[in-house]
Amino acid sequence: MGISMDAMLLYGVGFDELSELEDLGELLDNGEMDYASPYYDSPRDEWVVGVALPSEIPGEAEMLEFIRQAKAEFESMTGGLPGRLIVSPNIT
Repeated sequence: MGISMDAMLLYGVGFDELSELEDLGELLDNGEMDYASPYYDSPRDEWVVGVALPSEIPGEAEMLEFIRQAKAEFESMTGGLPGRLIVSPNIT
């Protein structure tokens, strides 16, 4: 068993900011919502959750489109709650 260390760009929020979202655990368990774990074996309340963006995007127009799509998907899953762009380590 090894440790994977990378980083993720997400449109989302800290896990605790969605604590009142009833189906958050289900969204994460089903892989519908992405997450980044800031250190190995971190508890969920320390994760960043949201919609992951690709690690490589060829240009500005494509970047804006990915952000728009991620924002719409995140707001759809959270009932319209606002998110933000977050870069986070992802240690698994």
